[in-house]
Amino acid sequence: MTGFAVAFLVCLVSVLSLLTFEGVPQVVLCIYLIILALLGLEAEFRRIKFLRSMIYTVAIKYFYFLTNYYVRGVYYIFMGTMLLGDVPLNIICGGVCIALGCVLMGVHFFV
Repeated sequence: MTGFAVAFLVCLVSVLSLLTFEGVPQVVLCIYLIILALLGLEAEFRRIKFLRSMIYTVAIKYFYFLTNYYVRGVYYIFMGTMLLGDVPLNIICGGVCIALGCVLMGVHFFV
């Protein structure tokens, strides 16, 4: 359930960063983060039974590595480090994203 919240939070922070136009590199980074967050959402939606077949046919068959907890943890850590910046909301969201990634990497060893 926290994966849904973190992916939604990353999308929200990225859209808010897009509204404050700070240059082309920031816009490219925000668009990239939105795409990464949507892929994370798709990996989380895979847990819902009636959406599983639809999600698999759309994107998970190309990004199947996101079904592994350890790799998804590395993915969230990567996304969190890309979020870190000078804005307090980005720092908080990046920290939460990195923390979730560490938890998912730990869950891998117990599941």
